[in-house]
Amino acid sequence: MFRSISAVSHSFELKEYGFSNWGYLTAIAVIGIVFSFILLSNPVLGGMTVVIWTGLALITSGFYSIYLAFKLKKLKDLPNKISNELRSRFNLVSQEINNVLNSKQ
Repeated sequence: MFRSISAVSHSFELKEYGFSNWGYLTAIAVIGIVFSFILLSNPVLGGMTVVIWTGLALITSGFYSIYLAFKLKKLKDLPNKISNELRSRFNLVSQEINNVLNSKQ
């Protein structure tokens, strides 16, 4: 359950980075949460079918981890897409901040 809740937050972080298909990650995480609540809501059913439900939860978590890995692989290339103009502006602003901080000391 905790891993599924964490997966929901990961998918929303990917949404902030502008990745498409973040909804699939959210759906997989919600399925994991549903499996967790089924196990918690009916202990008799959970006890009788704990192997099946645990297996489904682990498989769902595995699919999520694989999909997340492919998305994070694309995230690694994101800084290379920044234009040279933006990089030079960033360097100028950093130098200005360092100059201001050094002058105050």
